[in-house]
Parts: sequence; C-alpha cells; structure tokens
Amino acid sequence: MTCREDYRRADWVTASKLKHRESTIWQRRFWEHPIRDESDFARHTENLFERDLIVLQAR
Repeated sequence: MTCREDYRRADWVTASKLKHRESTIWQRRFWEHPIRDESDFARHTENLFERDLIVLQAR
C-alpha cells in the first residue's frame, strides 16, 4: 500500500523529511512492541502513568 496523493502535500514535507526520505504521515522512530508478560505490561503501564504525571505537573 502506498501513500495516497492526498497526503503527499509539499507544505507538509520539511527539509528533515526530505533528508530522511520520509513520507508526510509516518512517525519517525516509531516501533511496535508486543507485550510479553505481566511484568512487561506493568512496566509499560507505570511508564504511561509517570508521563501523565509529568505533563500534569508541568501545567
């Protein structure tokens, strides 16, 4: 599947995206991580809560 022409807008393409040969909608440095077990799930859940607290404290 290729990126539709609707998303190939010149005003969305930055110099950095051109340099890294990226499209307009893909998020750089994104990867999926399958949850392996209960411990892994707990670790990721704690990380999300910590991020939320940091954001709330910054307000």
